[in-house]
Amino acid sequence: MNFLTIMFYIWWLLINAFYSFAEYDFFSRFAFRKTKLRYLLLYIGIICFFTIIELSVRPPALLREFFHAAIMYVFMACSFKYKSLEGVTPIVIIFSLETFMEGTSAILMRWIVGRITASVFGNIIQMSLSVVLALLFYFILRYVVSWHKSSAGQAASSYLYVLLLPCTFIVWVVRFGFGLDNTNLTNAEFPFSGLPLAWALLAISGAAVTFFIVLKVFENIMTLSQQKTEKALLDNQLRVQKMYLAEAQKRDEQLSSFQHDIDNHLSVLFGLLKEKKYSDAEQYFQKLQIASTALRRNIHTGNAVLDVLLREKIGYAEQNQIAVSCHASLPPNLPVDDMDLCIIVSNTLDNAIQACAKTRECEPKIDITIKVRRQFLLIEITNTAPPMVTTTLGIGLKNVVRSVEKYQGTMEIGNDAGRYRISVLLCLATSISPDTQEK
Repeated sequence: MNFLTIMFYIWWLLINAFYSFAEYDFFSRFAFRKTKLRYLLLYIGIICFFTIIELSVRPPALLREFFHAAIMYVFMACSFKYKSLEGVTPIVIIFSLETFMEGTSAILMRWIVGRITASVFGNIIQMSLSVVLALLFYFILRYVVSWHKSSAGQAASSYLYVLLLPCTFIVWVVRFGFGLDNTNLTNAEFPFSGLPLAWALLAISGAAVTFFIVLKVFENIMTLSQQKTEKALLDNQLRVQKMYLAEAQKRDEQLSSFQHDIDNHLSVLFGLLKEKKYSDAEQYFQKLQIASTALRRNIHTGNAVLDVLLREKIGYAEQNQIAVSCHASLPPNLPVDDMDLCIIVSNTLDNAIQACAKTRECEPKIDITIKVRRQFLLIEITNTAPPMVTTTLGIGLKNVVRSVEKYQGTMEIGNDAGRYRISVLLCLATSISPDTQEK
């Protein structure tokens, strides 16, 4: 074994190590998870070890591909916590792309072998070609991940994996047709190996295009499925909020009725005390105290529906030991639908309460500001919270965005110095009287 052969083997190991890195990086991005560096090095080391065995023993192609798939599956399950079927898609994608790269390399190398006799120059060309194809493999995987992000990493239903069967068939046709599992580059016994260079490249390009079309259809179906599920969740939340608002209004009417009848209750209590029925008076007083708890939160914003909502939300926050400061004032002729107003305030407050409930490093507090300035309605909710790692919107805040867009408004999210802030600005269709605006 001469020096050039040794260098060629070392170069081949480095190329396979880069392919392993690209595969592992794809697994990480596809699963939206990161792992420790030692797992990456272990994966590259195992793949390189099997590459050395392959160069020495020359195992059957089917056995080689089986071990490669098994290694990928084990690492996806252990390092990235893939579930049983979740690893099917990335494995099929990687095998398909590697097949196209091998096919392109085989076509070009068979053409080169027949025209270049100098082994040194041929090795240099093969090494250069392997670098170009490895980089192309890496960037194509990154591009495929960008498609996957559009579906928010949604897990596919099992029946959708049927769409990957054409990809498997394409891989088989390319591998068999171009004899990729045959070690003799000059062998011409395979169906496509005798094609002219241009036709061979056209054939494998067509297979690659077909693969990407199938993959794109696969991702689009996943995206549409995710959007359908999300819409159902949004609609269900709106339905629940309407039910909640109706119940809250009913409770508010009951409390108003209680307040109206307070004189009668006091007369009954006075009569019991006068007759020295202290035990009955104590029980009656306890019932009055329980019934009047909600009346202690005296909130009057100028909007009856918002009053009910704020009483409920603030009451719930205070029950969870969260301090609340509320400054809300609205004009009576506010041109904003009550349901939209409740969606915005309810979801932003729910978001703040949940954040405060999870944070105990400092005293949890929520500040509520709702006011009108000229032709704009400002709704700002600020709460104590740790620095946020992500700004991904949940179902509730997506509902807020939908309501904000109806009024050509904006929603801003900020997190600074342990204070998480959501600011909503709505453009009011009609002007508000200056007398009703907050000074």
